[in-house]
Amino acid sequence: MKHLKYLLLVLVLFFIACAGQKSFSPSVIDGKLSLDKDLPSPIVDSNLTHAKLKDGMILDKEGLKSLKLEKGENVVFSNDKYFVINNTCKELEVVPYKVESTTMLKDSLKLDKVKLEREDAIKFKVDSCAVSGALRDNLLALVMQDNTAVIYDLAKKDRIFIDRNDPIYAVTNQITSPIFEGDSVIYPMLDGRVVFVDLKELKVIRSSIIGGDKFLNNITFIDASDSVVIAATPKRIVSFVEGQSYTLDGDIRYVKVYKGNIFVLNLEGDIAEYDPTLRLLNKIHLPYAKFSGIGFKDNTLYTLERSGFLIEVNLNDFTYKVYKASLHKNKEVFFTDGVFYNTESSLNLAKPNITFAKPKAKKDKIKQDSKKSMESKKASQPKEATEKMGL
Repeated sequence: MKHLKYLLLVLVLFFIACAGQKSFSPSVIDGKLSLDKDLPSPIVDSNLTHAKLKDGMILDKEGLKSLKLEKGENVVFSNDKYFVINNTCKELEVVPYKVESTTMLKDSLKLDKVKLEREDAIKFKVDSCAVSGALRDNLLALVMQDNTAVIYDLAKKDRIFIDRNDPIYAVTNQITSPIFEGDSVIYPMLDGRVVFVDLKELKVIRSSIIGGDKFLNNITFIDASDSVVIAATPKRIVSFVEGQSYTLDGDIRYVKVYKGNIFVLNLEGDIAEYDPTLRLLNKIHLPYAKFSGIGFKDNTLYTLERSGFLIEVNLNDFTYKVYKASLHKNKEVFFTDGVFYNTESSLNLAKPNITFAKPKAKKDKIKQDSKKSMESKKASQPKEATEKMGL
C-alpha cells in the first residue's frame, strides 16, 4: 500500500509537470509549408554527419547511399572515396567504395547504389569505438568513445598519434568532427576541451577548456577560418580571435557560422547573431520555441520548431516569418547545409513549398515585441578573457 501511494504521487507530479509545459504559439502564421515525403523509409538514428534509415540506407550531405553493413557496424565518416566504419568497437575499417548507379528520387535528392570494396579495406584494431572523424590526404583524425584523440596514416597503415584522456560517460548526440587547419588538426573532445595537434611534430601544442561541467559537456560545434577559431559546448561558446578569447554563456541548442558571423539558437527561444568577438548584433525572442536544426540559403536563416512550424529569418533586417509545417512532431531533425529531413520527409531550402496566407491588417504582437531593442546589448556583452591566446 505504501508503494502504491508513492506511485500515485509520482504519477500526479508527472501529470502536473506535463500540464505546466507551454508550447510555441504564434498569433500570426504567414503561410503553410508542405514537405516532400521522399525518403524510402523513416530515419531511426542520426548524428551531425549521418542518418540511418530503417531499411539500412545511409543519409549524408550528398544524399542517400544504399550499402550493406554487417551486424554491429556503423558509419563514422564518409567522403567521395571511403567509408570509415566501426566494427563492434573492436576494429576500425577504412573501406573504399564505388558508386554503381545513381537515381534521382525527387528534386535534388539522389540515391547512390554503393558497393563496398571490402577486399581493399584498411583495418585497425581499436579498444573503443570512434565517434567522429575527418580525413585529409592519408591522415585520418578520430575522436574515440573513451575520449582519446588519434591519427592513423592510411599509407603506412599505422597509428602515428594518440592522446589519451580521462573517459567521459555522458555526452549529447551533437558530437562534432575534428577539422584540419593548416599544419594542425583541431580536436573537439568529449570533456569540453579543444585540443590542437601539430601534424609535423605529432604532438599537442595547445589544449583549451571550453566548458567545465562534469556531464553533457562535449564540444558540439567547432569552426576555424581566417585566424578565428570558434568552439561550443551546450553551455558556452568561446571565440579565439587574434590572440584573445571571448566567451558567451547560455543554454545553447545550435551554433553556426555564416558569412563571418556567429548565429546561435538557444533553449529559451532566442535566435541571435554575433560578430567574431561575440558582440551581440541582432536577436529575436520566440517564447517557448523549441528549435530543431539550422540552415542558411540566400541570406536567410531557417529552423524548424518542434511543435510544427518553419521559422524563416531575413538576415538583412532580422525580421522573421512563421509557416505551419506538417512535421512529425517532437521527432529529431537531421539537417545538412541546404536540406532538413524529418522522419520520411524533406525540406529543400533552395525551393521550399510554401503557400502564403492572405495578408492581415494587424500584425502579431509577438512580432512587434520579439525583436529585442539594442539597449539590452550592454547586458548581453560577452566576457573577454584576460588570457592571451596565440593562434
